[in-house]
Amino acid sequence: MPLHPAQAHWFDAYIPRHQTVYALEAFARSGSVELDRDIVADPVVDTSELRRRLREFERIRARHAEDLPAADLGPVPVLERPEDAVQESTRVLEHWCAETLRLRSQGERLRRARYNLELLEECVGAMGEQAASLVGFSRAGRLLYKRVFACPADNLQLSPAEARGLAGVFVGARHVFHVVADVTEHQAVLELDAEFRHCQPVEVPDGLPATRQEQLGVLQARHSVLAREAADLQAAEQAHRDDPAVRKALGVAELLTWYLDNSVTLTENRRYCHVTGWTSAASAEELQRALRTAGVQGMIMFHTPPPGRRPSVRGEGGRLGGPFRLFVDMFGTPDTVEVDPTSWLAVIVPLLFGYMFPDVGHGLVLAAGGLLWGRRVPALKVLVPCGLAAAAFGLPFGEVFGVHSVLEPWLWRPLEKPLLTLSVPVFFGAFIILLGMVFGALGARWRGALGEWVRKDAALLALYVGGLASFWHIELGLAALAVAAVWYIWGSASEREGNPLARLLRAAGMLLERLFQLALHTASFIRVGAFALGHAALSHALFEVAYLIDEPVARLATLVLGHLLVIVLEGLVVFVQTTRLVLFEFFTRFLRAEGRAFRPLSPPARGGRR
Repeated sequence: MPLHPAQAHWFDAYIPRHQTVYALEAFARSGSVELDRDIVADPVVDTSELRRRLREFERIRARHAEDLPAADLGPVPVLERPEDAVQESTRVLEHWCAETLRLRSQGERLRRARYNLELLEECVGAMGEQAASLVGFSRAGRLLYKRVFACPADNLQLSPAEARGLAGVFVGARHVFHVVADVTEHQAVLELDAEFRHCQPVEVPDGLPATRQEQLGVLQARHSVLAREAADLQAAEQAHRDDPAVRKALGVAELLTWYLDNSVTLTENRRYCHVTGWTSAASAEELQRALRTAGVQGMIMFHTPPPGRRPSVRGEGGRLGGPFRLFVDMFGTPDTVEVDPTSWLAVIVPLLFGYMFPDVGHGLVLAAGGLLWGRRVPALKVLVPCGLAAAAFGLPFGEVFGVHSVLEPWLWRPLEKPLLTLSVPVFFGAFIILLGMVFGALGARWRGALGEWVRKDAALLALYVGGLASFWHIELGLAALAVAAVWYIWGSASEREGNPLARLLRAAGMLLERLFQLALHTASFIRVGAFALGHAALSHALFEVAYLIDEPVARLATLVLGHLLVIVLEGLVVFVQTTRLVLFEFFTRFLRAEGRAFRPLSPPARGGRR
């Protein structure tokens, strides 16, 4: 298992100036580049023209934000100058917006025509045979005033005696139609317009036949024509909304906006941009391939980092330890001179969790939940190995959903041998504590502080080993304890100045404190066995309670809901306890978490459909 943290490499890249934005995107897409943010002395790229053109683009986009599709740069790289790219994108957006307004106007015209046709059909149906009088209405004008008004059904119906020129009032299914004809006086026309200001004028088309049946046939044919036009318009609008040209234009604008947040420097000849930072790539050729794939020309070199640049550490754990990286991230980032315990957690965490949650059925349910939800919430992937470990411990303990008649235990049932169940995790906890001390020695060696570790922490390690050995051979263990105690007191007292007796007493006090802490931390692993007992007791109690219910359906519901509650609540508590043991009994022995995490350049966000 790898112990040394993976340190990122320092790289220098020289990119043609007009391709820099696309090189940065290629780096971001690779997920292996962290840009240097400490550029101060070198001149940055002049982006004033680019910012001005982007502001114009954003002004147009803001006016049509509700209509625009999702942004998409597409797989084909755009390699012209950024200023030219945003100018072309603005032109495409302006053309798209103008076409949007034209289609919208055409849609409104079709909507009005179809509505007028519906009113006219209702009017012809209401007028009956008198609909023949509508034939000449299309040739009416201001000198020969002829109008049909569709008014709400509750509108006051005027009689010919009450309104001059009113030829008739016809009641339809939804409207009342007022037919006005042969009004020529200007004042009378104005009065009628004012009278029917809340009603909808109905336009009568040319070529309307004389008979009612023929009129309805013509109107139906016109309906079919308008329906086809509406379908064609809807298809045109859909194609327009998904126009790849405007989607690409929006993507280019988002890419360039993202680029403005990542400054780079110019070389002396101002033809190339100098991009520098850290990378998790194994070689310069790996970054070179990322540029070639994006169609960008550039030169990549790995160098020793400049003075004052603090190297970043890649948070990795491989395929085995990857899900357990979250425990290390809770504590901090290991420095380059510290042990990275991620891979070891792939063994330690499942063993602790599985022993505290030993049940074949519950473990398999947890593992299935990790597989189901791990893609949406990556942190839940840790449930898969932990659930499988719980199922594995359930086999030797003979636990399957609290039912003891399914499996015979290979070792023992937790409730039948509680002392043995409590004592076994203590020895595993002692191994974890010893492993942490050994990792502390490795870190001291890498930091060049091995001598200090030998004077004190090595003696403490010998004391702990001697204490454990006394369980098997008391004389040998006590002798080792005595030698290690003298070793620790001498090593601690030799580091300080002052009265020798005071230094010895201080060292002895420190020794007692450290021994008490080690004993307390070792004993804290008893909780692992206690949770195993609690889990077995709770599962068995649930099984016994459910079988006191006579109704089969109620019994099954009690079992299902009860086990789900046990899995969720007890699984959460066990995970918290596992986290506590790992962080406080293991990490604190060797991990200072003084490293700087590798933070790769985030790719430009892609906007969704608004």
